[in-house]
Amino acid sequence: MDFVIQWSCYLLAFLGGSAVAWVVVTLSIKRASRDEGAAEAPSAAETGAQ
Repeated sequence: MDFVIQWSCYLLAFLGGSAVAWVVVTLSIKRASRDEGAAEAPSAAETGAQ
C-alpha cells in the first residue's frame, strides 16, 4: 500500500508541475502575441493622420 501512496504523490506532483508549465507557456505566448501585434500596428505618421 505504501507504494501506491508514494506513486500517487509522484503522479500528483507531475500533474501539478505540468499544469504550472502549461500556464506559464500559455501566458508567455499570449503576451508575445499581444506585443507583436502592437509592434505591427501602423503609427499615425504611417497612416497619413495629422
